[in-house]
Amino acid sequence: MVLSIKDIALILWRKKIVLIVSTIIGCLMLTSFGFLTVKPLYTANASMYVYNAESRVDYNISTGELSASKQLVTTYIVVLKSNNVLNQVSDKLENYDLTAKQIRSMLSASAIDGTEAFQVSITAPTPEMAKEVCNTILKVAPNEIVRVVKAGSVEIIDWAEEPDTAIWSIFKYILAGAFLGFAASFSYVLLRVIFGTIINDEIMLEENFDIPIIGIIPMETIEKMERR
Repeated sequence: MVLSIKDIALILWRKKIVLIVSTIIGCLMLTSFGFLTVKPLYTANASMYVYNAESRVDYNISTGELSASKQLVTTYIVVLKSNNVLNQVSDKLENYDLTAKQIRSMLSASAIDGTEAFQVSITAPTPEMAKEVCNTILKVAPNEIVRVVKAGSVEIIDWAEEPDTAIWSIFKYILAGAFLGFAASFSYVLLRVIFGTIINDEIMLEENFDIPIIGIIPMETIEKMERR
C-alpha cells in the first residue's frame, strides 16, 4: 500500500493515544534502568582570585590591572590543567590513587561572571573524593601557575567543602526512552497499515486502486443499521 505524507499524518493522529502511552512507557522503563545502573556524582567547588601584581601593597586598583588580571585567568586555567600540575596533585593525594588523566577528566575550571576570579570544580563518585582532589589542586596550583607564567599571582578565595547534593546523569536515559518508545509504536502502527488489508478512507482507496467511488456510507449509518 502506498502512503502519502497526509496518510501518515492521519495515521499518527488516529493512533495518538497509542503513541503517547508507548512514549511514556519507554521513558519510564529506561529512566528506571538509569536509576538502577547510573552512579550519582558529586561536585566540589573552590575559587581563586587572579591579580596582576606579584605583591599588592597599594589597594587602589587601576582599570588596566583589572583587564590584565582577566586576561591572565585563561592562561592560569590552561596551566592548572597541565600534566605538570596534575601529576603533583596525584602524588599528594592521601586517600585516593588517581592519575593525572583521571583527575583531568574530573576537573573543570572557568572564570566567574567574566571577573578576575575563577572557579575550580571536581566531579567525583563520592563527596569526600571531590573535596580532597579539589583542595589538593588549590594547594599545588598557585605556586606552579606563578612559576610557569611568571606574571601576576593567585589567592585562594574559598576552599572546597563536601557537596551535599548528588548529580544524577539520567537525562539522556529519559530522552532515549521517550525516543525508543515512540519509534517502536510508530513503526508497529505504520507496518500494520502498510501490510494490512484495511482501507481507512476514500482517499486511500482512490490512491491505491484505479476504480471509481460511487458513494460513501458513514460509520454512523452502519452502526444504526447494525442496531436494528
